Amino acid sequence: QQPPAARELDSGPLLLYPQQIIGNNIKTVCTAPKNLNPADPLFSSTAMTPRLRQTAAHLAVLLMLTACIGLLYSNTYKAPFHFDDYGNITNNPFLPLDDLSWDSLRSAAHSGPNPRRVLPNGSFSLHHYFHGYDPLGYHLGNTIIHIAAAFALYLLAHLTLSLPSLKMRPRTAAEIAFLASLLWAVHPLQTNAVTYIVQRMTAMAALFYLLAIYSYVRARLQEALPAKLILFALTGALGIMALFSKENSGMLPLAIIAYELLLLRPNTRLLRNRKALLLAGAAILVFAVITWLFLGSSPLASILGGYEERGFTLLQRVLTQPRIILHYLSLLVLPLPFRLSLMYEFQVSTTLLTPFQTLPAIVLLSTLALLVFRFGRQARILAFAICWLLLNLLVESSIIPLELIYEHRMYLPAMFLFPAGVAWLYSLTAARPLLLRTVLVLAVAILSAATWQRNRIWDSRIALWNDVVTKAPDSMRGWGNLGNAYGDAKKYTIAESCLRRALVLADDEKPGNFSQKKKKRVTAAIHDNLALVYRETGRYDKALEHANISLAINPSRTSPLVTLGITYSKIGEDARAIGFFEQAWAKGMENVDVYNNWAVSAFNLGKVDLAISLLQKGLRLNPDHPETHYNLGIAYSSKGMLQEARQEMERAMRLQQKK
Repeated sequence: QQPPAARELDSGPLLLYPQQIIGNNIKTVCTAPKNLNPADPLFSSTAMTPRLRQTAAHLAVLLMLTACIGLLYSNTYKAPFHFDDYGNITNNPFLPLDDLSWDSLRSAAHSGPNPRRVLPNGSFSLHHYFHGYDPLGYHLGNTIIHIAAAFALYLLAHLTLSLPSLKMRPRTAAEIAFLASLLWAVHPLQTNAVTYIVQRMTAMAALFYLLAIYSYVRARLQEALPAKLILFALTGALGIMALFSKENSGMLPLAIIAYELLLLRPNTRLLRNRKALLLAGAAILVFAVITWLFLGSSPLASILGGYEERGFTLLQRVLTQPRIILHYLSLLVLPLPFRLSLMYEFQVSTTLLTPFQTLPAIVLLSTLALLVFRFGRQARILAFAICWLLLNLLVESSIIPLELIYEHRMYLPAMFLFPAGVAWLYSLTAARPLLLRTVLVLAVAILSAATWQRNRIWDSRIALWNDVVTKAPDSMRGWGNLGNAYGDAKKYTIAESCLRRALVLADDEKPGNFSQKKKKRVTAAIHDNLALVYRETGRYDKALEHANISLAINPSRTSPLVTLGITYSKIGEDARAIGFFEQAWAKGMENVDVYNNWAVSAFNLGKVDLAISLLQKGLRLNPDHPETHYNLGIAYSSKGMLQEARQEMERAMRLQQKK
C-alpha cells in the first residue's frame, strides 16, 4: 500500500502543520485551530507580501503628490517666459534642433549660455522641437520634475527614518516622510524653481542629487554583492547627471560623507576610524577634481576674476551671506506673499557691524553649524538636516562671485529640514497624534493657498516686474524690465516713464550686484529699449538718438543696430537700413526679427529673391512667426507664386489667432 505522504493531494488550499514520520505513517504533532477559515486573506495565496504592500504604499504617495502638485501648479501653464528664460531659451540660437538625432541634440545641449548644464539644455531643445516656444510644454516639464523631486525626497526620507540608528516605527516613518515631502513640495518658496522655467536647472539637479544619495544608501544596506555594485554604479551615474544639470551638485560627495557619519555610522569617531578617514579623503578628492574641472587649474584666480563684474568684493559677499541665509530660513517659516520676490534690494555688508545685523547673523549661523556636533548622536536627523542645509548652500552662498540672493537656491538645501522638523513635532506630540496630523494638514492647505497666489504673479511680465519694483523700488533692473514689459504690451507712455526711472537709478553708486562696467552695459540696454519705444510711437529722431547712445556706451551690442536699421527703414532709407542689419548679422545676431526686417528693406529696394531667402532663414529659426509668414506671402505674390502666397498668408492668420 502506498504511504499517505505519496498519495495525490486533494484540490483546495493546502495548510501544512508540523509533522513527523513514524514508519510508513505520518503523525501530526499539532493541529490547526478549530475556528481556522481557509479563505482568510492571511492564508490565501494572493495575500500581499511586505514588499508588495510597501510598493503599493509608495505608488499611493506618488499619486497623491502628483494630484496635489499638478493641481497647485495648474495656474502657471500659460505663464510666459521671463528674465533669464530669454537668454537660455527664446533667444538662444543653439536651442533649435536640425533634426531629432543624437548628434543634433548633443550639439544643442553643449551650447548656449550654460554649456555645462547639458541635461536641462537638451530638455529645452526637445521641447522646442515638439512644440516650439509654447510655454505650456515647458511648464508641464517643470511640474513633472518637481513631482519627481518630491517623490525622491519621500523615498529618501522614508529610507532614512527607517534606519536602525533612528529607531522609528515603520508606519510613523512612512507618515512623516509623506507629510514632509508634501509640505516641501507645496511651499511657496519653491515657485522660483518650478514656475520660473529656466530654473529647471535647479530642480533637475536636485532630483538627480536625491536619487544618487538614495541609491547610495540602498547600496550600503544591500548584502548581495552584485546588487551592491550595481547600486554604487547607479549612484555615480546619477551624480554625474546632477552635476551636468547644475554645478552646485558638486557637493554630493561631501553630502554622502555627512550621511554616512551621522546616520549610517552614528557611533563612528572620524579621527579614530581608518575607514571613515579613507571615505572622507575620497570624498574630498572627488570634490577637488570637480572644482578643478569647473574652475580650471587656478580656481582662486577664476573666482577673483568673476568679481570684476560685481559691485562687491569677495569679503563683502562672505560677510553678507549669513544674513541672506537667515533670510532664507525666515522665508521657510513665514513665506508671506509680501516677503517673496524674484529680486531683492539686499544691503551689502561692508564690515562686521555695517549693517549692524552682520555680526549677529555670523554668530547665529556659526551656532547652527556647531549644533551638528552637539546633537550628532542625540538628534541625528536634525543634525544631518542642518549639515545638509549648510553643505548645499556652500557653492552659491560663499565665495563664488554670483549674484547675492535668489530664492531658488533653497530648493535643494531646505529639503531635509522638512523631515527633521516633522519628526521633531511628532516626538513632541506623541500623546496627541491626531492633533498634530490636523495641524500639519492645515499647514499644507495654507502653504498651498500661498503658492497658488504667488504663482499668479508669474501670469504676465507686467505683474511680475510690478511685484519686483513694489518690493525693491530702487532696482534698476526691475524698472528696466517693467518698462520692457509695458513696451511689449504697447503701453508706451508707462514704458517710457519706467525706463527713464531706470536711467536715474543707474547713477546710484551703492554697492550691489553690478560693477560700474556691468552697470554701463545695463544702461546701454535701457537706452536701446527707450529707442524701441520712441520708434513705435513715431518719434524717430529720439529713437535714433537713444540707439546711438546705446552703441556709444557699449559698442559690442547688436540690438541697437537692428533698432537703427528698422528706424531708417521706417523713414524710407532702406539702403542705409540694410547696412545696419548686415552689421548686426556679422556680429552674430541671428534671429527671426533680424531676417524679417532685413527682408522688408530688401523687398522695398526691389530685391525680391533676397527678401524670400532672408524670410525663409528666419522661419527656419522660428517657424511660428506670423509676420514673417505674411511677408513671405507678399514676396511670393509679387513673383506670381499665388498658391505659395495663399498658403503663407493662411498660416500667418492661424498663428496670429493663437496669440
